[in-house]
Amino acid sequence: MTRSRQPTLELICGPSCIGKTTFTKNIDSKYCFEKLHVSIEDQVYNNIHGMAHMSQRAFRLLNLNMLDWIYAYCANLTLFLCYRIKGPPKWDHRWDVIKDHPIKKRAIILCVSESEWHRRIKKREPLEKESFGTFYDQYKYTYIKWVEELDRYNIPYIFIDNNKENNYPVIHKSDFLKMLDE
Repeated sequence: MTRSRQPTLELICGPSCIGKTTFTKNIDSKYCFEKLHVSIEDQVYNNIHGMAHMSQRAFRLLNLNMLDWIYAYCANLTLFLCYRIKGPPKWDHRWDVIKDHPIKKRAIILCVSESEWHRRIKKREPLEKESFGTFYDQYKYTYIKWVEELDRYNIPYIFIDNNKENNYPVIHKSDFLKMLDE
Protein backbone atom coordinates (compact mmCIF):
# COMPACT_ATOMS: atom_id res chain seq x y z
CA MET A 1 0.00 0.00 0.00
CA THR A 2 1.41 3.38 -1.02
CA ARG A 3 0.64 6.37 1.13
CA SER A 4 1.73 9.96 0.76
CA ARG A 5 2.26 10.43 4.48
CA GLN A 6 1.36 8.30 7.43
CA PRO A 7 -1.09 9.62 10.02
CA THR A 8 0.24 11.48 13.03
CA LEU A 9 -1.04 11.17 16.57
CA GLU A 10 -0.51 14.44 18.48
CA LEU A 11 -0.90 13.81 22.21
CA ILE A 12 -1.84 16.98 24.05
CA CYS A 13 -0.45 16.06 27.47
CA GLY A 14 -0.83 17.27 31.02
CA PRO A 15 -2.60 16.60 34.30
CA SER A 16 -6.24 17.38 35.05
CA CYS A 17 -6.96 21.14 35.08
CA ILE A 18 -3.80 22.05 33.11
CA GLY A 19 -5.92 23.35 30.21
CA LYS A 20 -5.79 20.63 27.53
CA THR A 21 -9.37 21.27 26.38
CA THR A 22 -8.90 25.05 26.36
CA PHE A 23 -5.66 24.66 24.42
CA THR A 24 -7.38 22.43 21.86
CA LYS A 25 -10.21 24.93 21.42
CA ASN A 26 -7.69 27.73 20.88
CA ILE A 27 -5.41 25.80 18.53
CA ASP A 28 -7.67 26.41 15.52
CA SER A 29 -5.65 29.26 14.11
CA LYS A 30 -3.13 29.52 11.30
CA TYR A 31 -0.54 30.81 13.76
CA CYS A 32 -0.87 27.81 16.09
CA PHE A 33 -0.81 25.31 13.25
CA GLU A 34 2.35 26.87 11.86
CA LYS A 35 3.97 26.92 15.29
CA LEU A 36 3.17 23.24 15.79
CA HIS A 37 4.29 22.45 12.21
CA VAL A 38 0.92 20.94 11.30
CA SER A 39 -0.71 21.53 7.92
CA ILE A 40 -4.25 22.86 8.20
CA GLU A 41 -5.14 21.11 4.92
CA ASP A 42 -4.46 17.74 6.56
CA GLN A 43 -7.26 18.13 9.10
CA VAL A 44 -10.43 16.10 8.65
CA TYR A 45 -13.14 18.58 7.61
CA ASN A 46 -10.66 21.31 8.64
CA ASN A 47 -12.43 21.12 11.99
CA ILE A 48 -10.16 20.80 15.00
CA HIS A 49 -13.11 21.39 17.35
CA GLY A 50 -14.84 18.26 16.12
CA MET A 51 -11.62 16.31 16.50
CA ALA A 52 -11.17 17.58 20.03
CA HIS A 53 -14.72 16.53 20.87
CA MET A 54 -14.06 13.12 19.35
CA SER A 55 -10.88 12.77 21.36
CA GLN A 56 -12.61 13.52 24.64
CA ARG A 57 -15.03 10.64 24.06
CA ALA A 58 -13.23 8.08 21.91
CA PHE A 59 -9.75 8.42 23.32
CA ARG A 60 -10.91 7.22 26.72
CA LEU A 61 -11.66 3.90 25.06
CA LEU A 62 -8.70 3.77 22.67
CA ASN A 63 -7.70 0.24 21.84
CA LEU A 64 -5.29 -1.47 19.47
CA ASN A 65 -7.96 -2.10 16.79
CA MET A 66 -8.86 1.61 16.67
CA LEU A 67 -5.23 2.67 16.40
CA ASP A 68 -4.52 0.03 13.74
CA TRP A 69 -7.50 1.30 11.72
CA ILE A 70 -6.29 4.92 11.92
CA TYR A 71 -2.81 3.79 10.93
CA ALA A 72 -4.03 1.76 7.94
CA TYR A 73 -6.74 4.01 6.52
CA CYS A 74 -6.10 7.62 7.55
CA ALA A 75 -3.05 8.71 5.56
CA ASN A 76 -2.21 12.42 5.88
CA LEU A 77 -4.38 12.81 8.98
CA THR A 78 -3.11 14.63 12.03
CA LEU A 79 -5.22 13.57 14.98
CA PHE A 80 -5.08 15.63 18.17
CA LEU A 81 -5.93 13.63 21.27
CA CYS A 82 -6.06 15.02 24.80
CA TYR A 83 -4.00 12.74 27.00
CA ARG A 84 -4.36 13.20 30.76
CA ILE A 85 -1.16 12.17 32.48
CA LYS A 86 -1.77 10.61 35.89
CA GLY A 87 1.62 9.22 36.78
CA PRO A 88 4.13 6.40 36.87
CA PRO A 89 4.89 3.58 37.10
CA LYS A 90 1.85 2.42 35.05
CA TRP A 91 0.52 5.37 33.11
CA ASP A 92 -2.78 3.90 31.83
CA HIS A 93 -4.29 1.47 29.31
CA ARG A 94 -4.09 3.99 26.44
CA TRP A 95 -0.35 4.40 26.90
CA ASP A 96 0.04 0.63 26.64
CA VAL A 97 -1.69 0.82 23.23
CA ILE A 98 0.20 3.88 21.96
CA LYS A 99 3.80 3.52 23.13
CA ASP A 100 4.93 0.70 20.82
CA HIS A 101 2.52 1.26 17.93
CA PRO A 102 4.19 2.19 14.61
CA ILE A 103 1.93 5.24 14.08
CA LYS A 104 3.92 8.47 14.00
CA LYS A 105 3.40 10.30 17.27
CA ARG A 106 4.45 13.40 19.13
CA ALA A 107 3.62 14.80 22.55
CA ILE A 108 2.65 18.42 23.09
CA ILE A 109 3.38 18.87 26.79
CA LEU A 110 1.37 21.67 28.37
CA CYS A 111 2.85 23.23 31.48
CA VAL A 112 2.34 26.02 33.96
CA SER A 113 3.94 26.66 37.31
CA GLU A 114 2.72 24.46 40.14
CA SER A 115 1.21 27.47 41.92
CA GLU A 116 -0.77 28.41 38.77
CA TRP A 117 -1.91 24.80 38.41
CA HIS A 118 -3.23 24.77 42.01
CA ARG A 119 -5.05 28.06 41.31
CA ARG A 120 -6.74 26.40 38.31
CA ILE A 121 -7.71 23.38 40.41
CA LYS A 122 -9.44 25.62 42.95
CA LYS A 123 -11.48 27.31 40.19
CA ARG A 124 -12.87 24.00 38.93
CA GLU A 125 -15.53 21.81 40.45
CA PRO A 126 -14.12 19.55 43.14
CA LEU A 127 -12.31 16.58 41.63
CA GLU A 128 -11.27 13.39 43.35
CA LYS A 129 -7.62 13.49 44.38
CA GLU A 130 -7.07 10.26 42.42
CA SER A 131 -7.92 12.04 39.15
CA PHE A 132 -4.65 13.97 39.52
CA GLY A 133 -2.52 10.87 40.06
CA THR A 134 0.97 11.57 41.36
CA PHE A 135 0.80 15.16 40.08
CA TYR A 136 -1.12 16.29 43.13
CA ASP A 137 1.75 15.59 45.51
CA GLN A 138 4.70 15.30 43.11
CA TYR A 139 4.13 17.84 40.32
CA LYS A 140 7.69 18.23 39.04
CA TYR A 141 8.61 14.58 39.59
CA THR A 142 5.63 13.34 37.53
CA TYR A 143 6.42 15.66 34.61
CA ILE A 144 10.07 14.57 34.64
CA LYS A 145 9.08 10.90 34.70
CA TRP A 146 6.72 11.52 31.76
CA VAL A 147 9.53 13.09 29.70
CA GLU A 148 11.76 10.12 30.57
CA GLU A 149 8.97 7.77 29.43
CA LEU A 150 8.67 9.60 26.10
CA ASP A 151 12.45 9.42 25.68
CA ARG A 152 12.39 5.68 26.44
CA TYR A 153 10.05 5.10 23.48
CA ASN A 154 11.73 7.70 21.20
CA ILE A 155 8.59 9.82 21.02
CA PRO A 156 9.41 13.45 20.18
CA TYR A 157 7.83 16.21 22.24
CA ILE A 158 7.59 19.95 22.56
CA PHE A 159 6.84 22.06 25.62
CA ILE A 160 4.10 24.68 25.52
CA ASP A 161 3.68 27.38 28.15
CA ASN A 162 -0.06 26.94 28.58
CA ASN A 163 -0.82 30.63 28.73
CA LYS A 164 -3.33 31.65 26.06
CA GLU A 165 -2.75 35.34 26.77
CA ASN A 166 0.81 34.84 25.47
CA ASN A 167 -0.45 32.79 22.50
CA TYR A 168 0.90 29.49 23.86
CA PRO A 169 4.64 29.93 23.29
CA VAL A 170 6.80 26.90 22.60
CA ILE A 171 9.50 26.84 25.30
CA HIS A 172 12.88 25.16 25.69
CA LYS A 173 13.31 22.23 28.07
CA SER A 174 15.42 24.33 30.44
CA ASP A 175 12.62 26.93 30.68
CA PHE A 176 10.13 24.13 31.26
CA LEU A 177 12.21 22.82 34.19
CA LYS A 178 12.50 26.33 35.66
CA MET A 179 8.74 26.78 35.36
CA LEU A 180 8.17 23.60 37.35
CA ASP A 181 10.12 25.10 40.26
CA GLU A 182 8.04 28.30 40.40
